[in-house]
Amino acid sequence: MSAVKAGGDALLELGYYTAPDVEAPDRLHGPVLAAAEHVPKLLDRVADMLRVDKPAVAASQFTKWYCRSLVGVLYEFSVLGIARSASLRDVMLLFPGDPPFAVHCGGRAAPALDPAARESLRELTVIRLFAHNWNLVFKSLHAATGVREDLLWENGSMYVHHFYRKWIEEAADPETRERIEDDYRYVRQEAPPELFGELQCFNPFIFTGKAVRRMCCLRYHLPDGRYCKGCPVKPKTDPEPNV
Repeated sequence: MSAVKAGGDALLELGYYTAPDVEAPDRLHGPVLAAAEHVPKLLDRVADMLRVDKPAVAASQFTKWYCRSLVGVLYEFSVLGIARSASLRDVMLLFPGDPPFAVHCGGRAAPALDPAARESLRELTVIRLFAHNWNLVFKSLHAATGVREDLLWENGSMYVHHFYRKWIEEAADPETRERIEDDYRYVRQEAPPELFGELQCFNPFIFTGKAVRRMCCLRYHLPDGRYCKGCPVKPKTDPEPNV
């Protein structure tokens, strides 16, 4: 399998699309996700799809799928060497999509393999994805439901840690592995707080990525009643935790 084909397959698995002709029954432009007048309607649709009656549960589960898809931005940068803008204005939610909530990103793309330009492109990629996207969505969901923002950050961090570790393990060669490891270290430890949003006091990924989460993501409220792998409140008798 060629590197280009493998990269495309990995992005599709995440539910992350960049081709202009991707099909979806409905598209919601990114800024809608941070608009107070639209968020309750979005959560009603999510709750109906997931068959739950608690807005906070819908918000938490939605962010897991949304953040999982947008990890594709980090894959493009660290593995494929492409820096893509993923601010809210650059994305569209494919709803429903495959997986249930997928994301199309039409932001500007630039090659990111030149060492002279890579550091500044990495900073831009991080601030656009996190400060100008995730942070705004999380604040909007908190305002609409009261769900804690640190819980939503931890939802997203699960996929940042999981997939970076996976990409490092599957790196095609030592040079690529070193590049991915460097980016992972930057995202989880070295990136300053302001790259994650206005008034952030610390990098939100520093305290996450452990086997057991700090906060429960509320998944057990879904109809199947299952708990996530690593859930901090999972009873010991639960036989089949979900990822």
